[in-house]
Amino acid sequence: MAAASVLAAASVEDQIKEAEKAWSTAVAKNDFAALEKVLSDDLMYVHSNGEADSKKLFIDNLKNKVRTYHGVTYDSMTVKVSGNVALLAVKGGLDVTTRGARNQVKVAFLHTFVKKGSQWQLLGHQSARLQ
Repeated sequence: MAAASVLAAASVEDQIKEAEKAWSTAVAKNDFAALEKVLSDDLMYVHSNGEADSKKLFIDNLKNKVRTYHGVTYDSMTVKVSGNVALLAVKGGLDVTTRGARNQVKVAFLHTFVKKGSQWQLLGHQSARLQ
């Protein structure tokens, strides 16, 4: 029984990591259809400069080139799950152009995922620059 619980927990952690990779791939490719699926309608996305976006604003800013993500890298990931909510703590890097200025920054960010139906969606993002 304990082994089954460990396997189930690992499976949920893998689902969270897959949802995270779906987000990072979608933002790097400007895949708006994928973002519509992976982002919760209730998204609160707080950038390292303090700007906060809703789902609509986040996607609109990508479409209008206010922000362009060129890539996301991961140095570490830690997942904690509680029911239908999961936290993902990351240390890594962002390659992003914001209002015409391209930066490659080391960041730590916390993603909150919520399970809606059978899918994990990004509900919250908070990042901080490490350099």
